[in-house]
Amino acid sequence: MKIRAAFALLPFVFVAACATEVSDETDATSEEAQDLSTSGVSTYFVARHDNRKCVSPLCGGYWVSRVNYATTKCADGKYAEACYVAELDLGAASLDDTTEEKALSAIGGDVAQVGVVFRGTVGKKTYGGFGQLGRFRATEAWLAPAPAAVTGVFYKMSDSGVRCVTAPCANIKERKLNSSAQPKLVSEIDLAAAPGTMMEKARATALLFEGVDLVVAGNHQPDRLVGESFFVRAKGKKNLAAGQVCDATAQCAAGLLCCYPCGIEGCQNKCMVPAKGGECPLFP
Repeated sequence: MKIRAAFALLPFVFVAACATEVSDETDATSEEAQDLSTSGVSTYFVARHDNRKCVSPLCGGYWVSRVNYATTKCADGKYAEACYVAELDLGAASLDDTTEEKALSAIGGDVAQVGVVFRGTVGKKTYGGFGQLGRFRATEAWLAPAPAAVTGVFYKMSDSGVRCVTAPCANIKERKLNSSAQPKLVSEIDLAAAPGTMMEKARATALLFEGVDLVVAGNHQPDRLVGESFFVRAKGKKNLAAGQVCDATAQCAAGLLCCYPCGIEGCQNKCMVPAKGGECPLFP
């Protein structure tokens, strides 16, 4: 499956632990090597389970590391190949329970096998009797169709908005994660060797040109990126307020139901106050 940036005036394009928590102190990761203020591409990490055998929370948490870097700044202020964190908190990502479990299940025990990329910060928390330990607070989770060995560079890919009459057309914007390097334009993302079905790769193609960013790990060949894996941001939500669009009642705040606002199938579901009988209202 290849994502090509060619739009030739066609109607469509298809391209084939146990401890008492005492305090919670934020110590967001800072980058000393370069300015990472570039919007949307900083603070991306991969994680793996800690399989050491010792008392929790000193063991049994996770090892996190910045993508595209050999070292990561840990909660103690020192740089290491990977940082131990006693917990990985997905609360700020606002995922529903099913999606959150899927993201956590995608974390493997092998650093080479990557099934999920997190955006977030390494901080610290004080655990009674154990002192301060690392904590990772995630704000985004990006899921691959399946874990895969990744040796290349991680990029965020987006539609540049440029449209061409002929191919090749360099209209896919490429930004290196955790880098302030200037964006580049490429004409193709080749996902043939990446995990996933043809349908999943085709869906990724469609999402990219619908304005949805992808994270792709891979290597360059002239003006195209050969992907080892691709990641789509997890979008499950929870605790939605009345009137917000939903997919299931589990996403709505307590006491609300996910209902069709106009009473006919095809309308966008929204969280609503149920009728007296506990069902979706007939005429919201």
